[in-house]
Amino acid sequence: MEQVGDEIAVSYQRDVQTASIDPQTPPTDSCTWPETRERIHLHFAPTRQNVSFYLVVDEGGVNVWAQWDGPTNMTFLAPSLLNVVMELDCLYPMPDWLLVTVVDQTGEANLIGVVQGEFLRGDDYTEAVNQFYVIYP
Repeated sequence: MEQVGDEIAVSYQRDVQTASIDPQTPPTDSCTWPETRERIHLHFAPTRQNVSFYLVVDEGGVNVWAQWDGPTNMTFLAPSLLNVVMELDCLYPMPDWLLVTVVDQTGEANLIGVVQGEFLRGDDYTEAVNQFYVIYP
């Protein structure tokens, strides 16, 4: 075990405190990240192994990272993206970015895209899907 421990190196470690993103009290109808993540997961079969969602708050803002496996054409991608966007509507604080990675069955990234937070904040979920911007490939 000591030999294994010697081989492990920290490649990134935050060395400054992240400032509070919003000191105000959340609205009464808002959702926490654990609640939101659980609701998003309900849209994906529990047997799928390449599905995950993370909330990251850093200097860049409030970011939701989403990953799932499947086809990358919009016919198949749009419903999953729409489900994620729909479940983010009560998250507090609202994300500044939704970053999506779609992988194949081996976990290799086939598509990476983003939706800006301004399109996540509206009531028109379809507009958020329409504003999905592919950055890879």
